[in-house]
Amino acid sequence: MKTTARTRSKRGVAPLSGIPLGGLGTGSIEIRADGALHEWQIFNNPPWSGQGAPWNPPVASPIRPGDTLFAIRARPSRATGASGESAPAVVRILRERSESEARFTYILSYVESVQEIHFNGEFPFAWLDYRDPALPLAVSLEAWSSFIPGDVKHSALPAAFFTFHLSNPGPEAVEVSLLGIIPHIFTLEALSQGAGQPQTRSERAPGLSALLFSADGLPAEHPLARGSLVFALLEDDAELVPELREIGDLNAWQSWAHSGHFLPDPVGGDPLRALLERIIREGLDPASAYGQLPSLLRGMVDSALVPDRSELQARIAADPIHYQDPRWRWALLLELNLTPAERAQYERERQERPELQSDPAQAAARLSELGALTRLLSEQAPKLFNTRASRPTRAVISSPPLTLDPWSERDLTFLLTWYFPNHRGEQVGDDLGHRYETWFSDALDVARYVAEARPALYTRTRAFHDLQYAASVPYWLADAINAQLTTLVKSSWLVRDGRFGIWEGLGCCGLQTLDVSYYGSHAVALLFPELEERQLQMTADFQLTPASPRYDEYFLAFAPNRERVWRQIEREPELARDPQRRQALYRAVAAETGLDASGRIPHLFPGSFAVVDAYHMVDLMPKFALQVWRDYRWTANRAALERLWPAVKAAIEHARRIDELQVGLPYHYDHAPSETAISSQTYDTWDFIGYSAYVSAIWLAALKATAQMARLLGDEDYARDLERQFSESQASLERLLWNGEYYDLWFDPRSGRRNQACMADQLSGQLYATLLGLGDILPRAHVLSALRAIYRYNFVPGRGLVNGVLPPGKRADQPDHWTLGDPRHQADSVWSGTEYAVAVQMLLEGLVSEGLTIIHEVYRRYERAGQTWDHQECGGHYYRALSIWLAWPALGGLSYDAPRQALRLQPRRLPADGHWQQPLTLPGCWGKIEYRAGEGRLLLHLHEGQLSLRELTLPAGAGAGRTPPGEQTVWLAAVPIAGRREGERWHFDPPVLIEAGQTLEVRL
Repeated sequence: MKTTARTRSKRGVAPLSGIPLGGLGTGSIEIRADGALHEWQIFNNPPWSGQGAPWNPPVASPIRPGDTLFAIRARPSRATGASGESAPAVVRILRERSESEARFTYILSYVESVQEIHFNGEFPFAWLDYRDPALPLAVSLEAWSSFIPGDVKHSALPAAFFTFHLSNPGPEAVEVSLLGIIPHIFTLEALSQGAGQPQTRSERAPGLSALLFSADGLPAEHPLARGSLVFALLEDDAELVPELREIGDLNAWQSWAHSGHFLPDPVGGDPLRALLERIIREGLDPASAYGQLPSLLRGMVDSALVPDRSELQARIAADPIHYQDPRWRWALLLELNLTPAERAQYERERQERPELQSDPAQAAARLSELGALTRLLSEQAPKLFNTRASRPTRAVISSPPLTLDPWSERDLTFLLTWYFPNHRGEQVGDDLGHRYETWFSDALDVARYVAEARPALYTRTRAFHDLQYAASVPYWLADAINAQLTTLVKSSWLVRDGRFGIWEGLGCCGLQTLDVSYYGSHAVALLFPELEERQLQMTADFQLTPASPRYDEYFLAFAPNRERVWRQIEREPELARDPQRRQALYRAVAAETGLDASGRIPHLFPGSFAVVDAYHMVDLMPKFALQVWRDYRWTANRAALERLWPAVKAAIEHARRIDELQVGLPYHYDHAPSETAISSQTYDTWDFIGYSAYVSAIWLAALKATAQMARLLGDEDYARDLERQFSESQASLERLLWNGEYYDLWFDPRSGRRNQACMADQLSGQLYATLLGLGDILPRAHVLSALRAIYRYNFVPGRGLVNGVLPPGKRADQPDHWTLGDPRHQADSVWSGTEYAVAVQMLLEGLVSEGLTIIHEVYRRYERAGQTWDHQECGGHYYRALSIWLAWPALGGLSYDAPRQALRLQPRRLPADGHWQQPLTLPGCWGKIEYRAGEGRLLLHLHEGQLSLRELTLPAGAGAGRTPPGEQTVWLAAVPIAGRREGERWHFDPPVLIEAGQTLEVRL
């Protein structure tokens, strides 16, 4: 089969990623270019639940790609063969052939896979076009799950739709039917571990034919406990086959090929399995059943019914004539299943009871009484007959045969829903659950709900998708931005009480990794602001205080603290064992050294929301402050700002304390003297010492942002103090690190060591400052010079934007201490999240060609690897790469200040026709903006939500206008509204409120 995909994969490149189906925090299933369903991670199973680190062995999906399939049967209504009989139908599996079918090629030679699949994925949709010259109709699939900005519930549904579009392009009617085959999940050893009693129930409702899978008796801690799954066809009269033992069931496939009805053999056609079914279910005498077997089969099964094959062979060889009698052979099999104690007892009885030596029936009866029969049936027989495999392993839903008239079309939609509420974190008693269990009672409840809501869900989901791909940018650019939204579904937890987190890498490191969410969370803040608020609040709740479990560790990580505490404990050893006196000592020491550890921000939540892993990064404090200010500027949520303000202030004050040489910048300590790192940053094996450009620039932006927060909340003295601090800090950064072309990686004035590597991410703080209207934190000429140097030195065509490069003639001193790994692994590598963030910054600063070149290089790199939807860093589906969502505001020059109700548009590069269109996503609303320079018009259309505007600033030069003075220039929903114009800026007093479905039009 050939697999092709628009602008994606080439033949020979395996489809290593696809579109995840599912919702926020529900787990997902991935559909790929081979047409198969991969990576079933809906069962609270790894790596979604954890264990996804790249240094761990890959976690296999409990359901393999070949375990599920969709298939089609079709033939022209009047087709006849050479003999005048009806021609056989064409049967095709709608994915690449797997080993599941390969085992049955010799009996099901007519069941082939389609010859070609043309695949295109654009989150949250996947489109597959199936092509085969033998099929008398066109077949395609649209697979999707709902994803709607601003609507958490309808973006967090545990459901996936599979809509097959059937089109008859010819003049003759076509008979057609579709079927879907899915595993019985509760009989899969990889999922159930043999526990529970699987249950399957058929359910019907208008427009819904469903199979409900569940299990009774699962242990309370089992990941599937209280869970269920529904596989359905959204039709009234689908055929439901709850029991299929073999995917290659000859009877079923032949029946379907001939009649369109899938009728499996009730016992799977296996005589041994059928015999075991009769023994277990009907109480057939095992000795009689064994005696009925042909001698050839008895010889084949004997050795599997005993624990020691060599002993069986030795006993038969010692008395071959005796054991030709199947009755004595059966008694021997029973005897060899006795325990040593039971066998000794039986041997004594044999000597005392002659009938046990002369009558095989009495011998077998006594052996059974001693427990041999139970052991043979429960422990040995399953190895031969595989009693779990003899249970139904799959279920089938088939559409009834239907006739497709000439030149007509028909859609058939399959539905998969799930409900597995027993999500537990890695800590004991960490019962997290899923948010969806507060909306639904089981998978059938989900199915009924989404089946009814499907038209609205589709319309809203498709509208958001279409806005992205209708933008005035090349397809590859829209696709690069869209592709990273898959991380929101693939890697998120949304638990019962509403807490939310995204894995740093899928199942790897932790959730809500703050130094990574600093890059990736912009999309969360814009699309689902309430979830971003929960993430930041969770981080604030675990801020380090003297009451924190690890406060001692981080307080003593500072050498001056450690030296003084140790000296005092040498004099008073009992201090070490008295928490209250120890805390008093810490307070006294901190008053002397100024190095209180309070205020440090936690790093991540390691597979649980009950604990955090560490407080070791120096960049976390200013990054936390910047994210809090960003969210306020985009939402105007003052209540959230007030709740988080104490944590922000504590974080900033702690960062101010760790300025070793009092220059106004956070200091990177050499952590060799202590086993606790306190000065790491997001490049955590690429250690710095002294003062670094990366952290210092973030610090400058945080000082500005925190000063604005302080002033807003009425702390004017603190705001002025931070502004004074900013001036001092900015001067120090320029003096210590500017080299005339860019900012050195780091410099330690204490040791004199300097590293002059050019870091791609050195201006990260300026990116935040520009986005949030904080102005320049560094001299404008230096910012532009550094960005050009980054592009000149760090960008390598065919490779990407390298994190760190040492230009010719520069020197690079190194820290003395041990690091987590070889620092070259991070310095000399390309991180797509960093590449995208730097590219966005270049777009914002007018370096449009450079920024687009970097984004295209990343996109092509992952496309060539077959990983368009799976960017790698520390684990797959890495969160940092979602920084590319900022490309939309950067490309359009969009800036939004929610408290001021002010919006600005300044497209960086207009198309040749002067028509610019792009999606608008803001907290509380989404839609599109169109700027038609040639017509002198701006159109702002909202699809959903509300947007209140007091001020609107349009592209430079637009204010010159062409509308005569005194004429109406602004309309809302075709109704004139009043506004005051100053050049390119319009003022509305009272503010104009744009509702869903309305368009604001401005004539320039």
